[in-house]
Amino acid sequence: MKKFILSFAAVAAILGSFAISPSGTPANAAGELRTQVACSPLTSSQAAQPGDEQVCRIRVRNTSTEAITGITVDRPTPNTITNRYAYKSTLACDLGGCAPFDLAPGKSLIIFEEATFNATQDGRGLTTATATGDIDGVIVSGSGTEQKSLP
Repeated sequence: MKKFILSFAAVAAILGSFAISPSGTPANAAGELRTQVACSPLTSSQAAQPGDEQVCRIRVRNTSTEAITGITVDRPTPNTITNRYAYKSTLACDLGGCAPFDLAPGKSLIIFEEATFNATQDGRGLTTATATGDIDGVIVSGSGTEQKSLP
């Protein structure tokens, strides 16, 4: 009996570590907030010279069955951002970032970032964008590493 109680307590502790949304699905399930980045040229371009232009597109997609609210996007870059805007949206963006936004289930938003390569850019790394939001009080996030085009 003592083993059963200890086993039951261990299982309860493990199950308690998973947040469950009102729909009954794990709120922190992988892929609910998908983030993808495409840049031209890639930040890792060996041919880019200081002052060359770069355009990056960051797509944030809600693949859950619930709205995701208060979404913020972060993409640290070694280059200088010269313009940032949301594609086909009235979302407010500036050089510091975009305002938090909401996405209904199945919806996405694309943010364009225009930049220039810096003299200190060594062409060795790719950037990663991370989006973070909230589903019914549970924080969800998704990250994507820079690629040549958005799938």
